[in-house]
Amino acid sequence: MPSPIFHTVAAVTAAVCTRKPKSLYPWALCALLVLAANLPDFDLIPAIVFGSPPMRYHHGFTHSFGFCLAAGLLLSLIPLKHVRWGTRFFLLVGVAFSHLILDLLNANTSVGCLQLFDCGQPLAWPLLSRKWGTLYPIFGDLALTTGIASWFTPSNMLTLSAECGYALLFFLTFWLARQAYVKVRTIRP
Repeated sequence: MPSPIFHTVAAVTAAVCTRKPKSLYPWALCALLVLAANLPDFDLIPAIVFGSPPMRYHHGFTHSFGFCLAAGLLLSLIPLKHVRWGTRFFLLVGVAFSHLILDLLNANTSVGCLQLFDCGQPLAWPLLSRKWGTLYPIFGDLALTTGIASWFTPSNMLTLSAECGYALLFFLTFWLARQAYVKVRTIRP
């Protein structure tokens, strides 16, 4: 699964690339975007608290479009100066949806994951309980075992290093595209 690093980079990229030229979003909106991008992974908290295997709780209903839509709607109701409700809503829901899209691009090597439909995320929950995954993963899988210290294995560190490279490439691609778009828009015939 992509780690909170990549989900946070996706939120920051959304904040940087959707703002008006030469303006900044308020820090509170940026914090809400980071929260929305990482909110589906809060289903790992029971594993940390109870010391149980993380995959028992992970990729449940929090990894569905319904949950992300509801979470984005609730977070957008937090009033912020200088940012209209519609802007907050679409940014927060879009960033929450990005979590699901990024998680679809990971390799799932979990024990018991024998077929494609056994793994992945219940995207259409509560309408369907079927889970969706991918045949063409981009991200490696983090091996999450019991205990936080065991999460920092050499294999996980290698996966996180590759993910940091992907995150930098992701951010630079969208930032350069944004700069080119702004430059083209400012050229007047």
